[in-house]
Amino acid sequence: MIGWTEILQNIIYFVSLYYVVFWLIVLLEYEEPRSKRLQKHPPVTIIIPAYNEEENIIPTIDSVAALQYPPELIKVIVVDDGSKDRTYARAKEHLKSIRKKHPKITFQLLTQKNAGKHAAMNNALRYTHTPFFATLDADSFPYRDALKNIMAEFDDPKIAAVSPILKVYKPKNAIQTIQWLEYAVNHFYKSLISNVDAIHVLPGPLSVYRTAVVKKLGGFRDAHKTEDMEIAMRIQKADYKIRQCNNAFVTTKAPYTIKSLYRQRHRWNHGTFKNLIDYRKMMFSRKYGDFGLFQLPVILISGIMGISILGLILYDFFKSIKPTFKLIQLYNYNIISYLQHTEFNMIWLDLDLKSLVTFLGFFIITLIVLWLSLRLYREKYRTKITFSFILYIFFYYIFLAIVWIGVFKDVLLRKETGWKK
Repeated sequence: MIGWTEILQNIIYFVSLYYVVFWLIVLLEYEEPRSKRLQKHPPVTIIIPAYNEEENIIPTIDSVAALQYPPELIKVIVVDDGSKDRTYARAKEHLKSIRKKHPKITFQLLTQKNAGKHAAMNNALRYTHTPFFATLDADSFPYRDALKNIMAEFDDPKIAAVSPILKVYKPKNAIQTIQWLEYAVNHFYKSLISNVDAIHVLPGPLSVYRTAVVKKLGGFRDAHKTEDMEIAMRIQKADYKIRQCNNAFVTTKAPYTIKSLYRQRHRWNHGTFKNLIDYRKMMFSRKYGDFGLFQLPVILISGIMGISILGLILYDFFKSIKPTFKLIQLYNYNIISYLQHTEFNMIWLDLDLKSLVTFLGFFIITLIVLWLSLRLYREKYRTKITFSFILYIFFYYIFLAIVWIGVFKDVLLRKETGWKK
């Protein structure tokens, strides 16, 4: 009789194989986009919402001023969202000096009571009259050619938004290097789904929008603290297109500790899940193409599968150590004596062949994906990421499964997540 664990394993194998085949088909049909040259530079407003960013606000403003774009066509709006530190004071002081260095760039500073990032951006949209605007998180720094490369992607009036490729800013420890790897892989996948109009999120660091489209759709919403996903889903629902620009790079600061990383990913995944509930009618709908039939379901299924795989790992672990624990009891918990009387033999024929082949298959695919991701990132493999790569492959997805457990718990308890800085 087939046990429940084997049924669950077969379901995971089937679902994984289905999505691997889909990705392989997309990859085989993928043509690396040619770099487009911007013929005409349209005016752009860059909105920088900031909350408690006194350490980052000045270098962020400076990175915008250094963009390779006609300065007279750039307007910068900094919005202080009721910061408790000196964000507003430092921005105000810095703007006085930077206006002298860059007199052609228009700078504007706004302040408001703390109402959230979406409210800060909507506040700035009231003063935005350019055909395009960009959002820029106050801890992110675009490459000098990022904006002009993004603007070259707006060659179709149906394209409502374009996002760049993100990199972790100067990773200093294994946790940040793991995120550096994760960002590379995520943007490789995003470059694929961009071809099938299935991008579901527009990250805060320098995503560029058509102003008229966003205003027509009603601006930004709180969206469970994930306004960057909700606006992308609303754009998709309105039958507009979203693209990723593969030659526009932005560095952004990443969590440095496990605790801060957990908080960030919990907020992201909690908001993602709640947005999927809000837009559940788009899921499995042919009307929305691969976005509805593939991308939205895979987001939900990935969380469920992560928890299921973690459960199987823990179940098999405790099942395997139970006999060992009973033997240790017979030795009165004298582990040294137990080890002295125990022979350790590994019989390869006793290994689960299906699990072994599956593991090797996915491991090889992971290596190929990493190579393609670093190629997209325009980075070479470096020996210093070897340890982080091992952690990323074998442990990071266990961490994400734990995050999803916390998310489902909070959803069941109807607990909202907050922005934690």
